[in-house]
Amino acid sequence: MICGLIRGDAVAVPLENIECTAEVSGDFGIYTLVQKYRNESGAPIDVRYIFPIPVGGSVISISAKSGEDVIASEIIQKKHAHNMLNTKADNLLLSHRGSIIETHIGVVAPDAEITVSVKYFCPTDSTDQGFRIVIPVVIAPRYASHGSQMAIESVFDRKNYRASLNVVYRGNGIIGVNSPSHEINAEVDSYGARVSLAEDSITDRDIVIDIAIRGKNSPAMYYTDTIACYSFTPKINIYNHEQGEYIFLIDTSRSMGEERLNRVKNAVLICICTLKKGDLFNIIAFADTHKLFSKIPMPMTDESLSEAKSWLDSLTVSAAEGRSELLRPVISACERSRGTVLLFTDGMAKSNTDILLHVQNHGGIVFHTFCLGSGADGECLERLAFASGGRATLIFEDENTEREIIKVFNRIIVPAVKNAAVTFDVPSLNIIPKFIKRIHAGERFFVTAKFTDTPPRELAVKGEFMGEKCVMKAVFESPCQAGEELLYHFTKARIDELRNLLTGNEIRDSLIKKQIASISESGGLLTEETALVTFRGGKDKQRVVDAAVLLSASAHYNKNTQIHSEGKSKKTKQDGVFKTIMTQHADGSFTKPKISPFLHTAHILHSICTECEKADLFVWHLRKSVSYILDTIERSESAVIPEDVIAALGAWHQTFGANDEISQKVEALLFLYGKNI
Repeated sequence: MICGLIRGDAVAVPLENIECTAEVSGDFGIYTLVQKYRNESGAPIDVRYIFPIPVGGSVISISAKSGEDVIASEIIQKKHAHNMLNTKADNLLLSHRGSIIETHIGVVAPDAEITVSVKYFCPTDSTDQGFRIVIPVVIAPRYASHGSQMAIESVFDRKNYRASLNVVYRGNGIIGVNSPSHEINAEVDSYGARVSLAEDSITDRDIVIDIAIRGKNSPAMYYTDTIACYSFTPKINIYNHEQGEYIFLIDTSRSMGEERLNRVKNAVLICICTLKKGDLFNIIAFADTHKLFSKIPMPMTDESLSEAKSWLDSLTVSAAEGRSELLRPVISACERSRGTVLLFTDGMAKSNTDILLHVQNHGGIVFHTFCLGSGADGECLERLAFASGGRATLIFEDENTEREIIKVFNRIIVPAVKNAAVTFDVPSLNIIPKFIKRIHAGERFFVTAKFTDTPPRELAVKGEFMGEKCVMKAVFESPCQAGEELLYHFTKARIDELRNLLTGNEIRDSLIKKQIASISESGGLLTEETALVTFRGGKDKQRVVDAAVLLSASAHYNKNTQIHSEGKSKKTKQDGVFKTIMTQHADGSFTKPKISPFLHTAHILHSICTECEKADLFVWHLRKSVSYILDTIERSESAVIPEDVIAALGAWHQTFGANDEISQKVEALLFLYGKNI
């Protein structure tokens, strides 16, 4: 789909210049794009403006100017906008939603300059080192996906427009500001950073800015007079282990394709290899029908692991077309488990409302959903995860599927804080979220709240951990004052909280949507329940021009786009490690003909700890191997431990050693053998 300023004959009006400004506070910001076009057709043209809303973003306003002609906008509830439009526009207003905004501008004179300004709110991406800001300066064929910001490089005819940039980032502890897409200037101080392009430059790609933060997981607080956003990573003992039960639901529909399905199968097998003695697992494959690996969850043994490998190898892409039948597999999973379900799909499922209602009526089962690519029904999968206390993860087409799945699973298998409640020691008017079903290890936790007075610098989270009550406190020693971006963040948080309560019950959902519409209108953020009404004559609102609504982008994927992401699907050295990990036995050992399993396991342990850049992906597999080595040593009658084994344990301890029982045993062995720790 062509975006930008578009003539009636679907031809794009040439873009000459774009000015980008942004005010960002940590995890969110407001962005303004001022785009200048020129009518070079030699005749008057009637134009519309189409803008792909950045992923997770919400439009605040659109304005336009050509000569003395000025257009302004206002967000109002659809039921009010309905009365302002003709019948044709009414139908449009009530029938579309999604991530594209489109509005009518009007007739533009020959050789006239048209300036269009778009202001929107958008979250930033979290990276391993800090945050990534993506600003869409490419107004061309593109696809806006769901769930996370992404930068796009488009292949199109005209690339000779210029771009300027002015980003203000508010936050402490900045240790670096870089851009993988452009040459930039960055001024950093104790309050944040100001970023601009090295010079006004011709650009053919979106601007990407990476901000590295010292102590990224440290508590962070942004505040205004009475509103504050808090974020922190709770400290959870990740070495405690409860018996777990895991069911893997794998979409094998035609749209998955062989390569994507194979990567999911690999990831599932690696996840199963993570499990310990006493854990249970099962696998369900679904497309137009579904089939089970086992009628009941299987215990983790070498025999069940071998059978799972063979069963996964036998899975192929279904020849059936259309949406996947997910309701029956979900019912089957709920009937056979009271544990954790991991759902992998790339498409749209039938009976979304029935699926959500069924999960809500079967409490105790946690669904973690994985949206594989931009075609997945992200909204449904997010609600499914939220309703059960799980988490939703989007994996883009170019990301390493195995790596992203394993990263999430490493957190899932650790005991979580359950039924948590957020409290402050001062009166609050609104806390979002007030209650949290589950908080997982390593997961950054966000709370937004409004108070009657100055926001406090401390909060407490009370919940249950491994059957016992617990209290976690967070102190925010260096809060940062935010701008209006925090007000929009608070509005977005209120809307998202309400939207997660939608279940498909028509009467109840109608009341919730009315609340969303009211908050959207008063807070100035465009949603599915509101319209962006444009007025000719600016603030005087002399005449209604159009009511822009959200349009679905799912049918407009353009093959000339490439998604910039850190993990590419091309084969890497890490793929070799994946293959090795998939050969691990249930007890943590690795075997090779004519070599002792004890020595070969030590060799694999040492190799991954010293040569693999992403060894932390396999933290639980390596821990199982260390346990196997220690158990073998305890059973051995030999008084001498081979030097290679000691070296392997030393490499593991240096990378993953902690204050737990296994680490202490390794530390004692290393001490006895005179190794520095």
